[in-house]
Amino acid sequence: MSLAQTAIVSALVAAAALAVYHVAIAPKALPASGPGDASASAEEVAALRREVEAFRKAAAGGGAPSSAASASLAARISALEGRLIPASAEAGANNARLPAGVGSRSFTEEQLESLRAMLDEVEARRNTDRETASFRDLVRRTAPSLSAADEAATVSLLTQFMKTLRATFADGSAGSTDEARATTGSKAAAARAKLLDDLSGFLPHDVVEKLSAHVPDFSNPPGHIPPNREAPK
Repeated sequence: MSLAQTAIVSALVAAAALAVYHVAIAPKALPASGPGDASASAEEVAALRREVEAFRKAAAGGGAPSSAASASLAARISALEGRLIPASAEAGANNARLPAGVGSRSFTEEQLESLRAMLDEVEARRNTDRETASFRDLVRRTAPSLSAADEAATVSLLTQFMKTLRATFADGSAGSTDEARATTGSKAAAARAKLLDDLSGFLPHDVVEKLSAHVPDFSNPPGHIPPNREAPK
């Protein structure tokens, strides 16, 4: 078989496969006619598959289909695509439409703003839950023998300390001037000292020492929050 004939066979096989796809696989629009059309389409597809298989066998055996057979198959493929592809495309467009009622209602700006505020609150509570779980894990690894009450009190003090730090370093900044940064650093150091003092009221000294290694000490220049000196293990 010549290169040109092989190319013709390949093109016809590809076109036939596309036509079969639109009948057998692609999304279908709602039928406008009776069940007879469906069975007719199925018969056409079966016949088309048989001819495609014959073309493939001819190509594999080195023979070439006649020009008349090639022209006939091409015409049938074209006719089948003309009937099926528009319906398939329409079905795809239907599948992309929003469900009834979605997007048709209007909300006031006040309602939307209220919804945004609720979503922000949900996200804030999720962050708090994650932070609390992280501190609880730290406390359990640092002092696994603590009572449930002491563990809960320790976690509560740590989360409150972090809340105080976030308020002290508003928007993550210690201030725009040396005076403001010094004031912020002093407030943060005081909050740390209070945390350790409160923990010392009910925890053993060695446990407080271990926990303090995970709390910023603000001994660096004002405006810089150092990382934990000891990463949780």
